Amino acid sequence: MPVCNVTMHTLNLPQRLRLIATAGAQAQDWNAVGPPDPSPDVPSGDQAAQILRKRFKVAQSDATAAAQARPDPGEDPELWWVLERCYKQIVTGMGSPDMIKWPPFPAEKWGLKGRFVYIYALLSALPRTMEYFTQRGIPESMINETFADLAEKLRLDRDRVALPGLGKSLWFTLHFKGALYQLGRLQFAMESLREELATGDHKPDELTLGMHIRAEGGGLDPVAVVDSVARADEFFTTHFPELYDAPPLYTCTSWLLDPQLREFLRPDSNIARFQDMFELLPAAADAGTEGNRNVLLFVFNIEGSYNPATLPRNTTLEKHLADGLAQGRQWQMRTGFLSKDSNSFKAASLRR
Repeated sequence: MPVCNVTMHTLNLPQRLRLIATAGAQAQDWNAVGPPDPSPDVPSGDQAAQILRKRFKVAQSDATAAAQARPDPGEDPELWWVLERCYKQIVTGMGSPDMIKWPPFPAEKWGLKGRFVYIYALLSALPRTMEYFTQRGIPESMINETFADLAEKLRLDRDRVALPGLGKSLWFTLHFKGALYQLGRLQFAMESLREELATGDHKPDELTLGMHIRAEGGGLDPVAVVDSVARADEFFTTHFPELYDAPPLYTCTSWLLDPQLREFLRPDSNIARFQDMFELLPAAADAGTEGNRNVLLFVFNIEGSYNPATLPRNTTLEKHLADGLAQGRQWQMRTGFLSKDSNSFKAASLRR
């Protein structure tokens, strides 16, 4: 890939103010990060489209849109300034836990280039990510399985807002830092235990594995869940022995752990049995607000304003969730610690 010789070390005052109006405090973090040296090899539009199609299997329409929305250092100095520093955050943070909290650059203010700027930062870092995978001995099949997430999120985002690109890209900082892997049904991310979740033997910043559930990955069959955890036990102790010398604490934060769902779920349903695998922690202060937001996003693919009366009710789950929202109910975002000693986990283990 060609090296771009322009590095935006400074921005003038209007450019800085425009950037700060969007990025807020993160602009200060980027200022502290500084420019990378050497500058990143940013792929051309055509190269980006080819990588997205071949490596990430994204839809042709998304690849074409990416090619047409490449930021330009001369025309888009603020976005290029951000691209360089985000690239540096990825390559210098390779293997580190937790997402980097990149703010969105909405299309109404930044055009489609704002929805693709982070993708170009990530693609610029891809060679370093692949080197890291090689160093860790990550199989190619597992890399492909993990990277399939990008095509799904691009498609869901396009369906949601009728625009190509990503409104929020911070999730993929985990993939490109080598801190998240798809292992069967579940994704596992290296995450530091948040202070409010620390209890007893588990201290703040303890390195855990966060369990995440892709929207289009199929049902939550308990055997598939147990199989994913077994794969994670082996994978992380094998490829990251200095970080996980024994199976770690597994955590999950999801609307799927809301105990209110038990009011209509059958006890033998997949979601109920998934809930039974966890030791539920007390609800956070924003459990209801975050719960409704996540139900809308991950069940109905809606973000922002909506009409509860028009939500789809094609399944029993959709019907109860939509009816609850229409009645002003707050579905909860809850966190739990996986319990391998739970009856549900043991029963599924015996069926493997």
